[in-house]
Amino acid sequence: MKLKRKFMPFIESRTPAAPQLNLDDIDLGSAGSIYGTTSATAPLILLYEEERAPDKLWIGTVVELRRKSAWIHMINPNTRWYEKVVNVRFKNLTRIDLLSDYDRALLYMAGPEPKAG
Repeated sequence: MKLKRKFMPFIESRTPAAPQLNLDDIDLGSAGSIYGTTSATAPLILLYEEERAPDKLWIGTVVELRRKSAWIHMINPNTRWYEKVVNVRFKNLTRIDLLSDYDRALLYMAGPEPKAG
């Protein structure tokens, strides 16, 4: 019920998101290059570790890219920004989602990203 009250009015009031990223422009050479080319365009990314944590999803923005990991500023399940950033290792990720209506609704609910500490 809570989800319907928050997200459905937002999604129903908006036109579908227009693709903002040409998939041919994504550098698939490494996990870091995928993050680099997508995070510059997508306001939020959804990260999955389907083998290690099949029931979890991390949602946030890329703060800093490294060779084997990224520092991510996350949004919590109550659609609020966490105060600190977390390090996500690429080797554990199995899926990345971006540029969906769900992302747009989450960003709308969470509001502007505050400075992470």
